Amino acid sequence: MQREMGVKVLLILFLPVITHWMAHYLSLARLLQLQAALRTMMAGKEEKVLQAAGSRPEQKEQAEWIINTVMNTLFWDNVSR
Repeated sequence: MQREMGVKVLLILFLPVITHWMAHYLSLARLLQLQAALRTMMAGKEEKVLQAAGSRPEQKEQAEWIINTVMNTLFWDNVSR
């Protein structure tokens, strides 16, 4: 159709696509929005989280890692940079 209109350079419409970088950015932005809720939810409930994780040692290790990460102020400082 563009050729019929006498256009010498054909143009296409670029559709917006979330790039890999943008997906990471949006994920971290949402994580920061949830920081207070996550820390409040986790505070004082470490034992319940560990119990809910399961009985296998690797499940307990994963739960401990999550608890430590959520409660780590340095983690949140690094995310916000």
